[in-house]
Amino acid sequence: MVSEIKNTVLRSVVPGAKIIVLDVETTGLNASTCNVIQFAGIKMTVNDDYSFTENDSINLYVKQDAPLPEKIVELTGITDAMLASGLSEDESAETINDFIEDGEILVAHNASFDDRFVSMLLERHGFWHNMTVIDTVAMAKDLIKKSEADNFKLISLAKKLKIKNDTFHSADSDTYVCKAIFIKLFETYRTEAQELKQNLARPKVWKIKFWEGFRGLTRVYVFTNNGTFYFDNKYQQWDVKKDDRNIDIRTIDMEWLRTQVLLATECVDEAELRKWRGEIAC
Repeated sequence: MVSEIKNTVLRSVVPGAKIIVLDVETTGLNASTCNVIQFAGIKMTVNDDYSFTENDSINLYVKQDAPLPEKIVELTGITDAMLASGLSEDESAETINDFIEDGEILVAHNASFDDRFVSMLLERHGFWHNMTVIDTVAMAKDLIKKSEADNFKLISLAKKLKIKNDTFHSADSDTYVCKAIFIKLFETYRTEAQELKQNLARPKVWKIKFWEGFRGLTRVYVFTNNGTFYFDNKYQQWDVKKDDRNIDIRTIDMEWLRTQVLLATECVDEAELRKWRGEIAC
């Protein structure tokens, strides 16, 4: 059975997708009572051959009203002096929002932690994000047996996957390690998928139709001899219609189906497909 994380990765990481790899350092573990002190991020775009192009990066420190706990200084190497020249929290929120606002996929190691802190920081200042979240810990646990790994911490995975880095627990360096881990694990998923591809079904498309629901929800439905599929414009994902959940999507060549839809709608990629409106009989 294909795991949920593998399905999420293979459905969302497609040519043209915009990825934000990020990492934060904080004053503690509780996002409700602790603060972000460092934010680092990398912007990437997925190329047509499923390689990645880095477009931009950011690293910023956030001023604090109180001295850092000694344990945090020891763990991260971040000092009060370093934060003194950083941005205020409201300036940080605006800068982070500007950096991630066109992102479609958020990648992080132990992503729920980073996403929780970033989301709460943004929400305190009137911002929010709507990205699909991908956790490299979940990817690693899906692909690497427990018996083959000491643990799934960033430093341990970097060592196992032969990714070099001399500095850990610094958001900027950890972000580049996370990026490298993500790419290696993604390539493994792709290799596995390509090995299975020769046995996948290629549905015959007979109709493509734009659909709009409540609260601005929009989809492009694809009716085929193998069932009904759709592209969700909000979440930037391909999926199977709820009524056809008996379809095993592992048996469908979704990349081939995607190509047929783009050709029929004369869209270059999903970014253009999001703007497409109409109905086509194929």
